[in-house]
Amino acid sequence: MPSVETDMLINLSEEQPNYRLNDLKSLVMARHNQNWPVIVEGVFLLDTLNKLNIDPDYLIFMTHKKERSEKDLRNYFEEYKPRMKAHYIFDTTDFIYL
Repeated sequence: MPSVETDMLINLSEEQPNYRLNDLKSLVMARHNQNWPVIVEGVFLLDTLNKLNIDPDYLIFMTHKKERSEKDLRNYFEEYKPRMKAHYIFDTTDFIYL
């Protein structure tokens, strides 16, 4: 299944990740309009999808024991509650990264 990595559409001049929303929406809707699935991944994903007026059909939350604790991320977790909304939680704490 194709995926859209939101980091490829990031505006680097912004402090909090901010994406080229028109480009992102075009990519997602091109698949959606043909009734084809697509995976969209990224930081602040629920905020990004909210700005695009897109509701995910299935949400996976990835976590790690040493989650980042920056203020923007904490604010995002408090507002959107991605862990609580997730259909599946994928814990990467025990994975070995090469």
